[in-house]
Amino acid sequence: MSTAAILLIVTMLVFMFLGAPIYLAILFASVASAFVKGIDPSIIIQRMYAANDSFSLLAVPFFYMAGDLMVQGGIARRLVALAKSLLGRLRGALTIIDFVACAFFGAISGSSYATTASIGKLMYPEMLHDGYEKGFAAVLQAVGGTLGVLIPPSILCVLYGVATGTSVGDMLLYIAPVGIATTLAYILTAQVMITDKKKGYYDTSKEKKTEISSKDIWVSLKDAFWAILSPVIILGGIYSGVCTPTECAAIACVYALVIGLFVYKELNFKIIFRSIMSSILGTACVTLIFDSATAFSYMMTVNRIAASVASWVNSTMSSVVVFWLMVNLVYAIAGMFVEGSVTITVITPLLFPIAMSFGINPVHFGVVTILNCIIGTLTPPFGGALFIASSVTEVPVTTLVRRVWPFVLAGFALCLAITYVPFAWLY
Repeated sequence: MSTAAILLIVTMLVFMFLGAPIYLAILFASVASAFVKGIDPSIIIQRMYAANDSFSLLAVPFFYMAGDLMVQGGIARRLVALAKSLLGRLRGALTIIDFVACAFFGAISGSSYATTASIGKLMYPEMLHDGYEKGFAAVLQAVGGTLGVLIPPSILCVLYGVATGTSVGDMLLYIAPVGIATTLAYILTAQVMITDKKKGYYDTSKEKKTEISSKDIWVSLKDAFWAILSPVIILGGIYSGVCTPTECAAIACVYALVIGLFVYKELNFKIIFRSIMSSILGTACVTLIFDSATAFSYMMTVNRIAASVASWVNSTMSSVVVFWLMVNLVYAIAGMFVEGSVTITVITPLLFPIAMSFGINPVHFGVVTILNCIIGTLTPPFGGALFIASSVTEVPVTTLVRRVWPFVLAGFALCLAITYVPFAWLY
């Protein structure tokens, strides 16, 4: 390995160890390696600029803004109310309602952090009132929030598609059943946990099962009609091929604006301005990581790091089964330290060419990648979803870490099943 290649890796690790932001660590490493390699730094800037010239990336700010407008405009609250009216009579109903509401909201926002914050604010007080232990109620918000990127639209699907050249539409199509399966796995895990009376996750004596009549359900359904229509429009537009994911994201913004202003009448210009600023900040964070990762990937290519890794893997691993095991292990370790967007833009370009040489379908590889990324948001020390849930519920992160492991194990089990039993129609 050349001096420039070693400097690229070492500089990145040193800056990360010193606590520098991820995008600065990989950008400084790229620039340092370019100087040693004798590459004009302006070429790196050109590469970063070219990476942003993507129609698919326009979906990111639109999805951020649509999600925020739908929360502020009352759509998210009505979805939760509808879920309560339909599922409120079941045992441990709020655990089911929480995950179903997160899945619904995920079909609007495309962001796990936005889902954790938005649904957490609505559901956490309800769960405390209904007898759920604080730490357990808080960790459900973090776990449910991860469904935000598994139910289309998904910001990580967009990033994966742009980073690997895979169809974003295909990714959104095949990530949907994985999102549904993950929702069911988490619901089952939560139901098993609340049966353990020794742990004290749930005090059944405080459970309030309200008998809801068909009239009450009809009223909730009628009130949430426009809220239900929003994911139908988004997903219907994408799956029917009428519009691209980016165009659907723009339509979602307009829809949220119209419904919030003229139907539910809960939006005003002050809230709209705040939503615009929030989407700008969210997009800026993703763009900084994506641009710096583009520079890093370019320097890895110039230094032939990816080719060297591919050659080593191909010479030592003759079995696709072993390769898949290595992929999941690498993603699991990466998820403990960096967020999903970094994993997809820095690590995936290393593994993707090797996966293609094994004949793995790029969409299958993408589904496994994204599922690993959302599990990574629940694993310490990084655990982004845990920190968001902690800030929303004011429950210490250490408490959440102790409660989250059953869900992490359930997620890993599902991930391995999807890894080794792929969708037959993908091949």
